[in-house]
Amino acid sequence: VLDKDTTLKLNFNKQLGEVTLYAKTDALDILSDEIGHLIHYMHNCNEQMASKLKAMLADEEISKFKDKKYRHKIEIKKLIRKLSRNQNKDGLWGWWGKSDSELWITNHIIETLLKAEKNGYKFKANKEKISNKLHYLLETEEYSAETAMTSLKILKMLDAEINYKYYIEQIEKSYKDKTNSFITELKLTEVKQFCGLPVDTELLNRYRKTTFFGNVYFSDSNEEETNPFSRYYLKNNEIQTNIIAYHILKNDSTANKNDLLKMRNFFFEQRKTGYWRNTYESSKIIETLLPDLLQSNKKLVEQELTLSGSINKTVTKFPFSTKLKANDSIIISKKGTAPIYLTSFQKYWESNPKSKENNFVVKSYFNTKDSTNILKAGNKVKLIVELKVKKDADYVMLDIPIPGGCSYASKKNYFYNEVHREYRKHKTNIYCRKLNKGTYKFEIELIARYSGKYTLNPAKAELMYFPIFNANNEIKKVIVNSK
Repeated sequence: VLDKDTTLKLNFNKQLGEVTLYAKTDALDILSDEIGHLIHYMHNCNEQMASKLKAMLADEEISKFKDKKYRHKIEIKKLIRKLSRNQNKDGLWGWWGKSDSELWITNHIIETLLKAEKNGYKFKANKEKISNKLHYLLETEEYSAETAMTSLKILKMLDAEINYKYYIEQIEKSYKDKTNSFITELKLTEVKQFCGLPVDTELLNRYRKTTFFGNVYFSDSNEEETNPFSRYYLKNNEIQTNIIAYHILKNDSTANKNDLLKMRNFFFEQRKTGYWRNTYESSKIIETLLPDLLQSNKKLVEQELTLSGSINKTVTKFPFSTKLKANDSIIISKKGTAPIYLTSFQKYWESNPKSKENNFVVKSYFNTKDSTNILKAGNKVKLIVELKVKKDADYVMLDIPIPGGCSYASKKNYFYNEVHREYRKHKTNIYCRKLNKGTYKFEIELIARYSGKYTLNPAKAELMYFPIFNANNEIKKVIVNSK
């Protein structure tokens, strides 16, 4: 995000392919890119279907704003039906299908379905069941304070008639005489504000920080210093913290609204890989920023981008895109009062991927004699993936390619820790809600059909919501001999 007048120099990796460089001045265009990426995401757990639905509803709002007809209402209705069918008997939702209920996923889905209802769509999920289950859980002693806050938010969204003040007072009592983290204090402030109770936003002033570019965010730096992995917690991380802070600021009549603009630019700064980190974060940020971006439809101040070095050009019309060579070097100068969103990237094909190990170690082999990669056409064989998990991991996805010349002999779930499997033409995806430290084996039944020499691409394990944590084995050759 080039916010103020600034100059920077860009150099690229000479070993990789050509460079794509593009610049935009309309934040709605950035959001539309993210929406498209989210809608076409391959996987479809309940959270991801809800996130896609949020993206489609946002896309529909942008279409209305631009006075265009929205052509994907059928897809919206399909997602609503699928989510409604996956509601568990207790009224809540799990990660995949009707798996064990999880409150954060339920909260995400209810937010989405109620948004769809507000936009004129109907859903068949049972609201009364949800309210009854959450009200019951609020009365149980084992129910944690943090979970109670999420429950109260859902109940408030459903307009349940309960004494919100009483339950919030119980939560505050449970935190009394404790040293609470910033995220805990923030969540309590949010739920009080959401339930119409008075709040003190002085909390935000204590944790207000700015980026190198002057954009605003809120963070407890001490927490990150003591635990650098806290930014990779799914529900309690810097992005989720700032989404909550944004809502509190927006709904506080005494807050500095200029901070909201600078917070929006902070979120755009986080798209360092071209997109936000995962489907959950992406949908939450889109949902948070879109209403204000639609309202702030002001005529853009004239912007100017000057490129010098390998190419010399002054750009005043946006969006702008150009191609550069990998060995090019350019200096970019920006003038104007509104932000310019600048992106550059290179793509390359990894023809000989090496084995990569970290918190995961991945091995794959066939159950043939001596575990060789020589198969016989017409014979059944098992492709076995062995996964060593060095640290307890949540929401793990395995990506297991199928070699050419083979097809599935059967499509079954084998491992008790699997929540779901997806059998695709060229690969199998296996999803595990939690894998404790240890070694696990996964099997896929194949049949070798066509003789020839084939490639078995690396099997990969990754944290689904933080794919930066991943591992894979090496590429292999497979021979299928005739009968």
